[in-house]
Amino acid sequence: DKTGTLTKGRFNVTRVEAASTWDEKYLLRLAAQAEAQSTHPVAQSIVQAYGAHKTLDEVTLFEEITGLGIKAQVNGTQVIAGNDALLHQENIDHQKSICGLSGTIVHLAFDQVYAGYLVIEDELKSDAKEAIKDLHKIGVKRVEMLTGDKKEIAEKFFHLFPSGFSFTTTITLASLTNDFTVKRDSAAGDAILYDGSEDEVIIKGVDMNFINLAKEIDAK
Repeated sequence: DKTGTLTKGRFNVTRVEAASTWDEKYLLRLAAQAEAQSTHPVAQSIVQAYGAHKTLDEVTLFEEITGLGIKAQVNGTQVIAGNDALLHQENIDHQKSICGLSGTIVHLAFDQVYAGYLVIEDELKSDAKEAIKDLHKIGVKRVEMLTGDKKEIAEKFFHLFPSGFSFTTTITLASLTNDFTVKRDSAAGDAILYDGSEDEVIIKGVDMNFINLAKEIDAK
């Protein structure tokens, strides 16, 4: 697992790109107001970037859409914040060039008008590289990173690791149970290292042994 296991799972807004005549500060403010009711780490990073101590405007009709983003009314303005798939689902007119942006992107639309996007980034844990090397030292032949992120994001971290490390992207419950079932090797077992109970929902039912190192790592 990548987020929270190999990376810190602490997201930061690294760039605000406003479209047309929109103001970047206004963009971030409305995004933070709308995302304030979400517990998702990406949503919380947007709130922190705006300033968690600041007074939040009235938010109504908040809706969290799994795997896509959120919709909310902020002081009467309809705010849509999420990925490119959400823009298409909501029929938000936007340039094709933004559909292929790499990284974690939160697109924003106000009252059905595209307003811009935020770039969100995570950090690699300081001991992640050494942990992979240690696994190789004790005889682990193949280390695979499973992530729901885009290929571009996975590749960014992939190139930081030594040889013998690979990755699989866009992991979902369906892809794991239907396409990613691992057959046991009689001579060697398989294991997943993950960091929290939310991951158990995704990997439930897969033919693997599971090792949860969260408590052990946190104890150190």
